[in-house]
Amino acid sequence: MSPRRLRKEVKGVLIAVGAFALIAFSVLGMNLFAKTQVKSTVVWELGRELNLTAESFFERLPLGANPTLTTDLSTIDPMVLGETEVQLVLDDKTYTSTLVIRDTTDPVVEVNEGSLEVGQFIEAQALIQSITDLQATTVAYKSTPDFSKVANVNVTIVVTDASGNATEVTAKVSVVNDLTPPQITVLAPLYVQLNATNPDYWAFTTVTDAKSGLDSTSVDDTDVVLNAFGTSTVILKAVDQDGNETTLERPVIVAAKPTVLTMNAMADPANQKATDYAKAVYADLVTDGMTDRQKLRAIYDFLLDEMSYRSDTSNDYNVDNYNKLDEYAKYAFENMVGNCFYYASMAAELIQEGGFEVTLIKGEGYSRTEPDHFLLHYWLLVRVDGKLYHFDPLYEQLYEYKRQFFLVTDSDIYGSSHQWIKADYPPTN
Repeated sequence: MSPRRLRKEVKGVLIAVGAFALIAFSVLGMNLFAKTQVKSTVVWELGRELNLTAESFFERLPLGANPTLTTDLSTIDPMVLGETEVQLVLDDKTYTSTLVIRDTTDPVVEVNEGSLEVGQFIEAQALIQSITDLQATTVAYKSTPDFSKVANVNVTIVVTDASGNATEVTAKVSVVNDLTPPQITVLAPLYVQLNATNPDYWAFTTVTDAKSGLDSTSVDDTDVVLNAFGTSTVILKAVDQDGNETTLERPVIVAAKPTVLTMNAMADPANQKATDYAKAVYADLVTDGMTDRQKLRAIYDFLLDEMSYRSDTSNDYNVDNYNKLDEYAKYAFENMVGNCFYYASMAAELIQEGGFEVTLIKGEGYSRTEPDHFLLHYWLLVRVDGKLYHFDPLYEQLYEYKRQFFLVTDSDIYGSSHQWIKADYPPTN
């Protein structure tokens, strides 16, 4: 390289170095001698961890400056909107700024699809699956949707928080003719006999459909046990003509034949002559807080104290005693007199009103005047606390209160005051 060219390149380098040095000195001078400038306002997002330092509140600081906070930022809740005056100290001089907690984040919204019948209306809120926001929100349609005809309607929903941040989302609403499923109403418990074949699981129910009409009914008796006493479950299903369906789990109570005949006869809509009487008397006898035994005792004492025995009343109940219970109970409620079947009928109606299982027993009762000392007699079995007991207030009357027959067992009465064909009735516990 020639000396002349070398001198030229060295000169260029010196000029560049000089320029850089001048710039660096200028910047350093600005930092060294910069005028301190505090921020009038520092804005912080609601819910964000408050990790500000003293330097965060200054626009410019001299190089090496070490400001400190005199306001304790740990006392400020970043979950609460508001403004707080913040004081700082630098070189024995106090500066003041304002910390503003503000919400500028739009709500995060997820929606569900909806469905309704023609002419109905669904609120926007009902289509919301979730809203994520740190403030209270309001939900509204952007414009009122039209649900007056069958269609798939896309609706726009606006979710707005308390700071005015808003999110728009779209949801699909299917408008159809019929969404109302059939209604299955159970009118009475279902009792079936042991080892019954093809029981009517729909007995004492009604099935209705308010819109399109009923299409089909079916049962799932997979879990039903018919070869043992006890309770299992059948599933009833009803489907309407638009495909809406209802299922209902119904208890199936397998019981002895007299129990089934008694309970089903009393549940029969044709045998409700005494129902209103039983409801009214039961309501007077039973109060809130009574145990099941206390309820039964109230019924027992009512018959003991209010009914009077009269042997000359009708006894055509032998023709069809189970389906005569309501008729004879009605007479007993109206006249408060009667023979054993009237007592048993009235008691059965009241006991059933209380939701208890009851069984009419046809047997014989002790009589001093009969040659064999026993004559035709009716009384009840009642189930309470999972156990069976005899229930016969009439015989306490006949024994002139020297002996009681409230919730007594087979061994308490069999052969002494009562007798019956034991094979025909379930034993007491």
